[in-house]
Amino acid sequence: MQEMGANVQKECNSIARPKDIHAHALQSLENISHAYSPCADLIYDGAMDDGALLGDIILYEEGKLNIIKSGYTPLDELTGGFKPGDQIIIGASTSMGKTALALNLALQIPIANPKNGTLFCSLEMTRTAIGLRVVSLLEGVPVKDLKNLGNLGPKRKEAIKQGMAKRRALPFYTYAGSRDLNTIITAITTATKQKGVKLVIVDYIQLIETQDDDYNLHSKLSKVSAALKACAVQNDIIIIALSQVKRAVNDREDRRPLLSDLKESGSIEQDADMVIFLHREFKYARERVFAEAAKRFGSIKVDKKTNTISLNKEERDTFTQEALDKLEESHISGCHEAELIVAKNRDGEVGSAKIWFCPPFMRFTDDPSQHTLNCPTPPEQPASPIFVPIAH
Repeated sequence: MQEMGANVQKECNSIARPKDIHAHALQSLENISHAYSPCADLIYDGAMDDGALLGDIILYEEGKLNIIKSGYTPLDELTGGFKPGDQIIIGASTSMGKTALALNLALQIPIANPKNGTLFCSLEMTRTAIGLRVVSLLEGVPVKDLKNLGNLGPKRKEAIKQGMAKRRALPFYTYAGSRDLNTIITAITTATKQKGVKLVIVDYIQLIETQDDDYNLHSKLSKVSAALKACAVQNDIIIIALSQVKRAVNDREDRRPLLSDLKESGSIEQDADMVIFLHREFKYARERVFAEAAKRFGSIKVDKKTNTISLNKEERDTFTQEALDKLEESHISGCHEAELIVAKNRDGEVGSAKIWFCPPFMRFTDDPSQHTLNCPTPPEQPASPIFVPIAH
């Protein structure tokens, strides 16, 4: 600034025209403004952009660019994997299995590469419930067989012991604390810095609370979505946020979700780099069988506890059983088809990937014969906490 002032003073004492002096002074001020602008280092020319791109290509070829594969081959072939800084939304209707899918991802990613630690943030499940699901996935024991903790028997107790040992050996962490947005962001940052976590899953985005809960839901979710995206970029990690979809999806003949079905979709869709919907047509097919039988022959009583159907007429019995048997024919090894619909992909293709769902184990897999996660049993070691410590 002093140099600029001296130059202006020098020109004033010269024979230069006033308008030229004025123009030179303005140009000098503009140069200083650009040089010291807080945005100066954030604006790149084409050559710098090209250099960054070529650098990423070299890192990818050398295996140093940490693109994380989901472990589902059809999905990875479609998307190319998840990149650090990405915010990914997984949406699904109620009881479609989005939490189960998220847990499958949170476990199979570090199993495939121990350098890719994961953090599973659950805002509705207890630590015990998470633990039982993890054991089921790692040991191939049906979830329902593990729920009666007071009557497990030696075989189930051994399965839990083995499952816990496998879990402790993985860079897999869980958070089941406050729903407050700032606390969750702190937990994610802590896990990233202290545990080396590369991928975070939040279950689910509509449950996150902010200090401004007098805002409407759309405003709140806009704030939450923006904060999660910023957290992903700042920590150079991947954040997968689960989301509900609107109930109106169940009123359509084709119940595959659309981007407009995301609950309060505007901000969530805008901030997301990728939106994936989970859809299981089998769930709706069973409902249609019961509805059609009721329409043709009268009401049907379904006992969910015993999974039995009370039928009053032989015709209804025959119709329902034949329809359900036909549905079962689509099963392979007790699994039925599930669909991962990539509805938005900022850097790639959209489309659909077929995988399989095994209900007893809450297992999503691209190999229906594989009911458990292929996780080796580690050597005996003392128990260690797997929960990310958060100060309350």
